[in-house]
Formats: sequence, structure tokens, C-alpha cells
Amino acid sequence: MSTPALDDAEPRVDDDVFRHVVGHFASGVAVVTTTVDGVAFGTTVSAVSSLSMDPPMMLVCLNRSSHTHDQVQRAQRFAINVLSAEQTELAFRFAKKSDDKFAGVAVEEVLGVPTLEGALARIVCSVDEEATGGTHTVFLGRVLDARASSAQPLTYYRGAFGSFHSEAEEHAYLTVRRWVLEHRELRGDSIDLDLVAGALELSRETLGRAIAKLAVDRLVTVEPGNRILILPITAELMRDCVEGRAAIECGVLTTQMSALTDDVAREIRDIYSRMQQLRSVPGAMREFLDLNTMLQDRITGLAGSLELTRAFNRMGIGAVWSHTVPVEAWDEFFDGTSQGNLVAALERRDVEAACRAVQAHAAATTTLVRELLQSNGGSV
Repeated sequence: MSTPALDDAEPRVDDDVFRHVVGHFASGVAVVTTTVDGVAFGTTVSAVSSLSMDPPMMLVCLNRSSHTHDQVQRAQRFAINVLSAEQTELAFRFAKKSDDKFAGVAVEEVLGVPTLEGALARIVCSVDEEATGGTHTVFLGRVLDARASSAQPLTYYRGAFGSFHSEAEEHAYLTVRRWVLEHRELRGDSIDLDLVAGALELSRETLGRAIAKLAVDRLVTVEPGNRILILPITAELMRDCVEGRAAIECGVLTTQMSALTDDVAREIRDIYSRMQQLRSVPGAMREFLDLNTMLQDRITGLAGSLELTRAFNRMGIGAVWSHTVPVEAWDEFFDGTSQGNLVAALERRDVEAACRAVQAHAAATTTLVRELLQSNGGSV
């Protein structure tokens, strides 16, 4: 198979632009391994894909400058080792040129090919066909053996390794978190995990992972006998959460203000205006707080990082307001001055003024929380 020559008159994308754009395609990470004359070879790749179900075939692209490329051609057999989230070190190790890549690495031989133990999946192939594309050779491999584990995958996105975040697990975490925050009457009580799993219709495995995150959030602690203790929300915990959110918000504003478009600035102004209109509406605190969350999401969203936004939201404990602020006079407890200053600073693209407003809002919130909790016995 050959590649037709490009017409010189055809447009050509800039190399740096191309590298940047294709980096936005998130992929898994694998190490391709083979052996020749008893010597093992391997290299990290992200260009891997299933090709056919009948017969089962895989596609792997290897740079011709890679030493492993030549050995795959010689051996005509290779393994694709899909890495788990815990194998980042192996991804870096096999991405570098070295004569001792396999030193200290646990290997299992399958059909004469070295495979990496602990990998998320291992697929052994024989080379069925080769094709040339630019600087790479495309190996079409017929699958001889395939096996997988239940670990989480390692991912590659925009030049960096990361971990896959399951939307189902995030939903489960938020569901359990909401339950813990809404049932403040249970604080200090020891709760059977099976009861929580049944009430929320979650598997014990999924619930366990959510509880582990909530323990880090200092909302629960795990006890012997498959039980959890629901912890009280204290002024100290709220202070740490408020300060942590302010630090994230200022970090985003300092580094990403250039990402703030006129449309987003107008949207933030509109959200703030709707918040102020609600101040005279009895019983509108919940809607007011939802809009406040929306406003802060627009700011943290400038970073373009889902993980950063999730970390920011994990430090929000709105249950304090619903348990301590009088419903009939809720608007008297929330001063909109600092947020008004923040919105104005964003419209001017004034980073320093915006961060001052964020810090002022954090300080006012911390003071308000301390006073509310003190009047409520010190915690909720």
C-alpha cells in the first residue's frame, strides 16, 4: 500500500498547529512489546485502535525511528499492553530511549511475547499487513490472545498523562454527598453502609469509593463493621473550604483572564443581576444560591478543566445556609458588595481588582458562617 504524493499547491497545516489540535483527542496509553532472539523491546504509543471483529484485528502505528518498530517487523508478532492509571511510570519509561526499559518490570510471556503484568489489557497479535503513512508504519495485527483486568485506564490528552474520570462514579459521589449534607439530623450517628446503599440504590463497591472521597472532604469517617460516622460541619471546616475555593478562583482569574469573552462577561453580569432581583422575594434563597453557584462555575470554567471545576465544587457546603439562615429574612445575611465589585472587575478585565473582590467575599463569608454556627451551637 502506498500513499499518493501531495500536490505542492494544496494547503499544508502548520506542524505546531497540527500537534496542538490533534492533542485535543483524548486517547488511552499503551506499550507495544515484542522480542527478538530472546531480547525484549517496547515503546509507548497512543495510536492504537481495534480494526476488525471478524477476524479480530488491531491497528498500531509505530514511528520508523523507533528501535521497537524494526523489531516488530523482524518478529512479526507483538503485544499491546493497555496501561492502567497506576502505570504512569511505565508510560514514561517506555517512551524514552534506553537499553534497560524492562529492568525491574514484571513481565509475563504470552505466546512467546513479553507482556506487562498489571496492565489494564493485553492483546497479542501477529502482523497481518503493513502500510506506510508519513513517518510511521501502520501494523495490522491479527489477534491471537486477549485478556483484561478491572483497573482504571491511563489517558493521554494535550501532551499529558491523566486518569479517566467516570461520570457514573461522579454522579454516585454527588448523590451520597447530597444525602450526607441533607441529613444533618444524623450527624454524630454511626450509620450502617448497607442502609445507605439500599436507600440510594448504589452497589457497595460504588458506595465505598464515594465514601472514601467524602472522608477526604471531612464529611464522614469510616468505622469498623461497615459503618460510617457522619461528621458535623464546623466553622473550621467551612473556613478551609471557603479559602480553598477562593484560592482556585483567584488562580483561574490570574492565569485565564484572557479566556473571558464579552459574551461570558455579559452572562456573568446577567446572573449577578438576577441574584439581586431575588433579594426581595420571600423564600427565594435556594434559587439565589443556585445562581451564585452558576456565577462561580462560569469563572472556574475559564480554565477549561473539568477536574478543577469538580475540585472547586467539592468544597461547597451549602447545607450550612439551609440549616442556619432564617428563611423569612434570608436576604439580610448575604451582602452582594464584593460580588458586585468582582463582576465590575471582570468587565474591565482587571485581574488584581477581581482577586481582591474574591478574597473580600471569602472573608465576609467566613465571618458570616462563624456567626451562624455559633448561634447554632457551634456546628450543623
